[in-house]
Amino acid sequence: ALALVAGPLCLYLAFATYERKPSRHALGLGACVVHLWTLALYLGTEAHAGFKHLAQPDSFIFFWFGFVVVTLVRFLLPLPVLRHSVAGIVKDSALSARWANVQHRISMDRTLHNFHDTTSGASGFPGAALASPPKHHFISLELHSPASGRHPASAFDDSGV
Repeated sequence: ALALVAGPLCLYLAFATYERKPSRHALGLGACVVHLWTLALYLGTEAHAGFKHLAQPDSFIFFWFGFVVVTLVRFLLPLPVLRHSVAGIVKDSALSARWANVQHRISMDRTLHNFHDTTSGASGFPGAALASPPKHHFISLELHSPASGRHPASAFDDSGV
């Protein structure tokens, strides 16, 4: 029953990887988890049954090379796909976080730009030209230091400079 899910999932993963679709990382993670889960179920049921379902359980060569080595290869094959999928998901989430930061900065720049346009009367809104910014209102960005004798409260200078 799980093969009915895993088969099409792996085929769609191959297609998504070929087409470089963004969903390929999540599909790769899902396909690897399904593969490793079915392998664990197979090993668990065989171990519980005492490996009696194997064709030649008494043969030393068959058991160690035909069962153990092949099962180990089946375990190792999905690991690079799993590593690449997890790395892709982490990379995409980091890019998403950086993109959200960029969008936030763009939004803040637009907000400040719109505020500047509104106070200067250039925004195009009716009545915006009537509101004029206060004249001679400068903000000092200097830090207060004991040597200068200035206090942070004097950062607003309305002296007409």
